[in-house]
Amino acid sequence: MMLCTENTPSNHNQLDEVENLASKNGASGVETDKTESHDVTTPLERICTLPEHVADRELTTNQKRARFIARDVQDHAEKAPAGLVLDSQTIAKVITAAEGTKPHTQTVARVMDFLEKLGKDDVEQTKRRGKKLVVVDEEAPDRYHDRCDRANDQAPTESVMS
Repeated sequence: MMLCTENTPSNHNQLDEVENLASKNGASGVETDKTESHDVTTPLERICTLPEHVADRELTTNQKRARFIARDVQDHAEKAPAGLVLDSQTIAKVITAAEGTKPHTQTVARVMDFLEKLGKDDVEQTKRRGKKLVVVDEEAPDRYHDRCDRANDQAPTESVMS
């Protein structure tokens, strides 16, 4: 049985708003071919650069959860030939550890969806042996972590919302 999330115009608009918000926050780079890894930016990389107070104000709870997981994905994921793999059970454990309560199954599915949508080509959702998985490109976590470190050292230089 595959879990579905609502696919409404408001959800698409909200995702577009998050992508725009992240790009307005001063994240440099343009989406290009993956071989130029320093110039590749995804919305997930850009939301990692948001200062905590901006993320708290602008992101939905599930987007914040996806951001939290992306920032330390290497600590939680298993290494596989396809990349770094997180199953729904692992994501649920990470959320439980961070928040102190076990998330609903649908919450985990939505966080997985946000990881895939915001991660663009770096993140893929798949199903193996009946388990829903998120596979992250092996190079992406370094970029997420590097961007998070830089963002923590810099104060925002411009308004996020125009």
